[in-house]
Amino acid sequence: MMKKYLINLFYAFRSPSTCLDEVSRVVMNSNDPYASLQELKSQLSPLYHRTLTIISRVLDGKQDALKLRGIGIWHCLITLSNTSGIELKNYIGQYSELDKGRGMLRDTLKYNVFYIIYLVFIFQIASVAIEVYRVKSLPVFESYLADFGLKMPALTKAVMNDTFMVIFYCVFVFALFFMLVPLFVKKRMRQLQGIPWYLRLTPFYWFVIYNYQKYRFLLYTKIGYKASDSNAIDHALQSIGTLFLPMDEKILLMMAQKNTQFEAELDERLNDLGYILRNQVRRSDMFLGFFFISCVVLMMASFLIAMYLPIFLLPGVVW
Repeated sequence: MMKKYLINLFYAFRSPSTCLDEVSRVVMNSNDPYASLQELKSQLSPLYHRTLTIISRVLDGKQDALKLRGIGIWHCLITLSNTSGIELKNYIGQYSELDKGRGMLRDTLKYNVFYIIYLVFIFQIASVAIEVYRVKSLPVFESYLADFGLKMPALTKAVMNDTFMVIFYCVFVFALFFMLVPLFVKKRMRQLQGIPWYLRLTPFYWFVIYNYQKYRFLLYTKIGYKASDSNAIDHALQSIGTLFLPMDEKILLMMAQKNTQFEAELDERLNDLGYILRNQVRRSDMFLGFFFISCVVLMMASFLIAMYLPIFLLPGVVW
């Protein structure tokens, strides 16, 4: 009984987007999506009520009753439908194509938060050690050196200043939050969502975000083309909204659209961009991690020097 309760509790706290993706794949890959949806409604637990309602509204073409947030990758098809003026039902059949395009990015966009947890753990230990030393040991050195008419070094006095320490901790917390920004970027990319302007400013991720937007554009173009949209390229650009596409590249795509191998051309470009994104994400994560660790090492080294400077003054005092 306890095991069953724990399993149900685990499912209750699952990500809504995960549930939606799973049910959407089952429904859209079936021979009769409508019949599959009705069957699932009668068998699944109430936890899936919201998920089933979203899929039901999409299949009925009621995109006006849905918000673009919290509906998984369905938002891509709804956005294309709203932009092109073509009924949503014409795009529904391309869900598997959309899910396939997202699947190509899954390995690329994996992220591991354990390195953040490790850095936070190390920082906490170092912070406790610093606080103990500056509160317990440094005042003793200050009193001892004052007896000989000596003053504490300026760097050490700064470490003993509470205001300075508060500023230091605030800067470190900001830097830690800065390290978490790519996690938010990758989360949006995994759902093929747009990247807000403030996330596009993330250093080391500029080219990643640009190529991701370009990947979305090509994927949208392919979906529109398969949905018989004669202006698939323009509608895809309008749906993305924030992508600068060189005119020469647009001309090449428009010329390729006149050929029978347009879909193969798009697949080739998507594969190339997927490979480029994998390498760029790996390099960006490496540079960002190196930058953060370098800052931490520099700050910790400054504190160690500040704490040991009074000890170097002791031989002169004793002499």
